[in-house]
Amino acid sequence: MSPFTIVKNAVVLCFLNVCFSYKVCDISSDKVCSHVYKKRKLEIRRDDEPALILESRSFEDWQGVVEYKCRFQVKTTSGDGVIAVIQNLSLRSNEHGCLDYVKFKRKDGRESMAFCGQISALKPLNGDVSGRRIENISYVDAEGEIDTYIYVAKRKLNHNERLDLEIVYTSYRACSKVRTSYENCGPSSSSICIWKDLFHDGRVNCPIGCFDEDSCFRPQVDTKDSDVGTRVTIGAVTTVLVTFILFFICLWLLRHNSKLCWSSDCSGRRRQTPPASRVEMHPHVQDEESRSLPTPSAPADSSESAPVSTSEDKDLPPSYESLFPERQM
Repeated sequence: MSPFTIVKNAVVLCFLNVCFSYKVCDISSDKVCSHVYKKRKLEIRRDDEPALILESRSFEDWQGVVEYKCRFQVKTTSGDGVIAVIQNLSLRSNEHGCLDYVKFKRKDGRESMAFCGQISALKPLNGDVSGRRIENISYVDAEGEIDTYIYVAKRKLNHNERLDLEIVYTSYRACSKVRTSYENCGPSSSSICIWKDLFHDGRVNCPIGCFDEDSCFRPQVDTKDSDVGTRVTIGAVTTVLVTFILFFICLWLLRHNSKLCWSSDCSGRRRQTPPASRVEMHPHVQDEESRSLPTPSAPADSSESAPVSTSEDKDLPPSYESLFPERQM
């Protein structure tokens, strides 16, 4: 299997894991919040999408022309229970109470308190990191039905105000009836078991004493500073791994398309330049060329002239006296 196929399959599996874990809904949709204030019904299916995320994207520029009212019901199938946990909340309040709020109601008619102010499930509230911390922002119905009411006042946002709301609804089963794909929410809620892939996914699903289900079996400590370091470390490691994978894919593609040489055998051998051949010239041609060349001028200083060669004296004929000595007499 090629590296590109491996990377592609990994990305697809991660995407499918997120998609099959949560069903995402926006309260601006008429299927969630009716424009005529009619109660909508949303279902959570055990083996399809065992959790639901409710987000608000319509309050970023709230003009407060009219008041906003919304109600809907989240219901599980197959007799499972349901847990509602507020993940993030930013709703206005004053000295008299909540201007904007969200609250829950169980099937038996019991209602929760009205939630407003600033809430984040993954951050301690006023230094409280105990199990009661999560219990105060969650609501559980063993019969699998929770009604949600959302109200936003008829008042324009100030420059330092914002509206935000995110709630996660999770189906759960009694731990005595679960299969191996479920895990319990810890000693404080050992009768509640949720789908195991919801653990450590960046959202709080268990109702008591669990910050992203990481502290279900041990006390939670203040991780305000350590969370930042952990995220930076994860980001750095992820960047290095992605860079390495992309580099490996590029090498493989170059090798596959014969664009990259791994040894000197695949490179073209250099063509050696043949030695220059000596051309023998005819003596007459050589003499003519030597005559056509300009004669260099003699140097001005006779002392710098080269010594005259005496090689010609070696081939002179013998003298007349040496040939005929008798005639000298």
